[in-house]
Amino acid sequence: MTDVRDSVAKLLSLEPERPRTAPERHRAATRKRLMDAWRELFVSKWGIATPVAEIARKAEVAPATFYLHFKGKEDLTRQAALESYAKLFRALEQVEMSALGTIEGRIRGALEVLLDFVENYPQEYRFMCGLGSFGESEGFEFTQLWQGVWLEYTEERIRAVAAEGGVREGIHAAVAARASVAMYVGVLAWWSEDTSRAPREAVMETLLQMNLALLVEETPS
Repeated sequence: MTDVRDSVAKLLSLEPERPRTAPERHRAATRKRLMDAWRELFVSKWGIATPVAEIARKAEVAPATFYLHFKGKEDLTRQAALESYAKLFRALEQVEMSALGTIEGRIRGALEVLLDFVENYPQEYRFMCGLGSFGESEGFEFTQLWQGVWLEYTEERIRAVAAEGGVREGIHAAVAARASVAMYVGVLAWWSEDTSRAPREAVMETLLQMNLALLVEETPS
């Protein structure tokens, strides 16, 4: 777990490298096709047992080419998950919570990032949520990471609001964080399958109001 957390921290600290030469662009494109192919196969078939040959065929590359980019399927799973996590958490880290003023503004800012991610990368979101569903070691590892980092992020912000007097009396930050994350993960996984199920604005307002039920509307001036 520590190794994975360190990998995410490293990715968050670095700007994604842009391939400059034609060979670099070709290699990056092939690597992306392999990761996208695995995510698509995973979420469509929940195919932990999917062989490397099928992933390569889906990506339209030879099996030998797969091994030029990844050591095996576990390495592919790790890299695909790390890329998605870094993309999401980098976006969350860019939200200037202090500049958003009210508690409602802060929650809305984080929700905007989450909804953008789900709308723009629904397959990646379902891939992240589905890891570990079948008890595979690499899937469990990344599920724990996904839950752990998001829980830490949420609990940290609840504690910060509580320090300003903005949390209702009796609310426990760790419990509130887990309730909030469980709600987000479940609702957004459902919505990512078909965003026509509810307008984005309705998803935003429902999640926002349910979070505000835990908090006072404004921090004391």
